[in-house]
Amino acid sequence: GVEVPLILGQDLLGALAADIDFPRRRVALRRPESVSLPEHAVTVPARRNGRALHVQAEVEGQPVELLVDTGASGALSLTLAKAEELGLAQRPGSNRASVVLGGTTQAKVVTARSMAFAGRLLEEVDVYLFPAPPVPGFPAGLLGVEAFSDARVLLDCGRGRLHLIRNGREVR
Repeated sequence: GVEVPLILGQDLLGALAADIDFPRRRVALRRPESVSLPEHAVTVPARRNGRALHVQAEVEGQPVELLVDTGASGALSLTLAKAEELGLAQRPGSNRASVVLGGTTQAKVVTARSMAFAGRLLEEVDVYLFPAPPVPGFPAGLLGVEAFSDARVLLDCGRGRLHLIRNGREVR
């Protein structure tokens, strides 16, 4: 299995802003009104869907709405239906363990030529494919922590906000 030392739930992430510095491996929880952003912070267009935060990305030039999931281990996970729609499901791949939506699953992993998100282009991206459970409104895909590996992230789910700070620049 995958070892997970801490899971921050939606109740906490809805009340506090998570200041996650992936390169330095630090997390701080802040009152949302106490966070001020530097000029160079990138504000990512996001929308709340229930308690979750959704953002837009492009996979091989095709738009995809993704749920921001800081519990998903890869950069990108897609339902089998969305992967078929994008032409990824038929590609050769391998089976690997993946953390998704608070659990661990075996997933087929294929490679997408590119994924664009928040002004950054990732190439040769591992894409975890999984069957969608029969739950109304289940997201077509997940944007996981690997997509943020070079950034400091301010995640304010309660207000539907996501900000990125790259190149070691600080948030006050």
